[in-house]
Amino acid sequence: SFFVELLRRLERIMRLDGYVYASMGGYPMADHHRVHRMLGIQRLFCFDEDPKTVRRQIFNKPIPDCRCVELNTAEFSSDPDRAYREAGIHGRKGQIVWLDYVRPADLGKNIEEFVSLLRNCEHGDVVRITLNANERAIKGGKDALPKPEKLRNRLKWIKEQVGQYVPEDAKPGDLTESGYAILLARILRAAAAD
Repeated sequence: SFFVELLRRLERIMRLDGYVYASMGGYPMADHHRVHRMLGIQRLFCFDEDPKTVRRQIFNKPIPDCRCVELNTAEFSSDPDRAYREAGIHGRKGQIVWLDYVRPADLGKNIEEFVSLLRNCEHGDVVRITLNANERAIKGGKDALPKPEKLRNRLKWIKEQVGQYVPEDAKPGDLTESGYAILLARILRAAAAD
């Protein structure tokens, strides 16, 4: 994957073998398998709030020492060190974290957790976040409304969710198929700078 390739390039200038790799992983844990196989990272941490998914993760984990725990993203983001300690992971040199969000309705919560995680990071830590960039899934864009009104309602909803990070020059026209991903990137940049 593109992300693992970026990590391989990063590994040329800094060692990652003492890092923890943490993500939600889903039940197949494909990213954990890839990170372990391609980078040799041994400290693997996978979490999910669904106990059934965690049971599947335990079955599918790439190495016996991989830790799979029932935990939600808010708990993890607010204190990743505690989560690692409670899972028995000690002596890490850094962390690589992937927050993978799929529900557009949770945008405000997702950005809040991203900022919380960044506040708990140290120099050299790596954080990846993925968000749903389907502009049609944003609340406020009812089908019966004319397109300009849909776009205004969608922008209003985004401002209600993450207003402090929305660029001042954001406009309803940014909520198109190609424009929304760019707007999300600008929102994330502002949140990271905060």
